[in-house]
Amino acid sequence: MTEKFIILKIENYKIELETVNFSELIYRSLAAYRQYCKHDILIMEKLAKMLKYLLNHPCENERYADTIKKQLHILYEDCQTNIENKSDIERLRKYLKVLYKIVSNSFQISFQNSSNLDY
Repeated sequence: MTEKFIILKIENYKIELETVNFSELIYRSLAAYRQYCKHDILIMEKLAKMLKYLLNHPCENERYADTIKKQLHILYEDCQTNIENKSDIERLRKYLKVLYKIVSNSFQISFQNSSNLDY
């Protein structure tokens, strides 16, 4: 979703500014990484840490936090379906314990080769 604003209009000339909302910006930024790195546990961890970092800072709008939580959920859905190594899954589970405290009841996390995380 983009919005266009006309900043200045003089005779036949105009200056337009096109903005992207936060949800679309985050989605566009992470979609490619998730697609090409979903099998790489280290990159997925780094993306999760980035989202955690964003959640730890005050949001100007509560919807920003909801967007970040949604992206975190999407990230772990990709991990769930694409990471098969049991030690990688366990490593990710340990990190999830920290993240789960931040996002509380926002989503349920489970892995195909493992039981649900209990907290």
